[in-house]
Amino acid sequence: MSPHDPRTPSGPTPEHEEHDPTAQRLRHALSRAGRDVHAPAGITAAALRAGHRRRRQRRAALAAPLALLALVGGVGAATGWRPSTDPVRTVPAVEQVREGERAAQSIDGVLAQLAPENDWPLHPETAEVMLIDRCMAQQGLNVQRAPLAPASSLQQAIDRGGELPFLQAWAAHGSDYGMAGSIRQALQQPPTGVLGEFVHGTPDGYEEALNGDPAQELTLPTGNGGRLTVVTTGCTGQAVQELYGVGVEQYQRTYLPVRALPEQLQESLAEAAQDDERLRNAVRAWSQCMDARGHEVDTPADLPLRLQEQRRDVLLDKADGTGATAADLDAFAAFEASLAQADRACKDTSDLTPVFAEVLTRSWERLAGQHAAELAAYRALLEHARTVVDQLATGTAARSGGSSERSTGDGAR
Repeated sequence: MSPHDPRTPSGPTPEHEEHDPTAQRLRHALSRAGRDVHAPAGITAAALRAGHRRRRQRRAALAAPLALLALVGGVGAATGWRPSTDPVRTVPAVEQVREGERAAQSIDGVLAQLAPENDWPLHPETAEVMLIDRCMAQQGLNVQRAPLAPASSLQQAIDRGGELPFLQAWAAHGSDYGMAGSIRQALQQPPTGVLGEFVHGTPDGYEEALNGDPAQELTLPTGNGGRLTVVTTGCTGQAVQELYGVGVEQYQRTYLPVRALPEQLQESLAEAAQDDERLRNAVRAWSQCMDARGHEVDTPADLPLRLQEQRRDVLLDKADGTGATAADLDAFAAFEASLAQADRACKDTSDLTPVFAEVLTRSWERLAGQHAAELAAYRALLEHARTVVDQLATGTAARSGGSSERSTGDGAR
């Protein structure tokens, strides 16, 4: 079975799922959300082969396959399911608001354990590149990088703007999701946590210094029938040693068992989608509340898609073919705020956030307990890396004459 497929128990489909389209929607939405949980970050060396480094893509919501979208969005029509005609609560009680805030913090706590480096002043992969640059400079190569600047146009700012990840959409509990805000910030401030391009282009001898001459590689099984080939020599190997305190081989042997945990958590959440009646009922109530407030969505996993569609129609691909304007950004911000505020109120009235927090926490605690030794070993490497990252971030801030800012993926909280 592919690790990307939700695990289905053997035997016939449970009767409640066969007749409950909410269970079907929820199962597929959680499966899609689980694929957006990234394992604790690997090092750039893990993506190096024959001198080529794949650039890390920014954390963003993943586009779901069209077939999955059709399944998630079309279940109601296929089964004849319709929202209840009973009055729908759209205004939460005060205690529901407080409980929703506590639950959102609980979900954030689980997500932070999955990827603690998201709150670091520099991502470990950025730190590794900085260490590689330092190694290159020690060998006499000119690796001066251009300083970063705020976006020079609204279009560039839109390209730099943040996203709402699918799983974070289940925890979002604020007045907006931070997307419009991240675009405005990009117009005023240079990006943080990333590096500029080489001022004089890639220097001669770069590949040889990066990988060693001759380069040495290591191939390891990934545990799912695949293989991972990494470079262990040159500035690549030296950067891993400096960042994590161990060589490439030990790092990878420690990291590989951990990187599969998010997919296993996805499978556990998908099972809960069909087994947990409270979760199904909460999602159904949330969806009905959102519909009453003018937003037709089945599960919180639909929220990033709505935002992406709106950004496309209002900012990126306008019907009149013109470029985005400040007024267009204001319109997108108004839509985002309307969606986020309805989402927050409906999560509170339906108790969705507390119920999902319980399911997520229970699933993660069981999984973390089963892999306690692997997680402890990897976290020890992260502790060493955090010390190095802080030193690099402090040096970067001193050179720029400012303070180091954290790069946050979204403003959902």
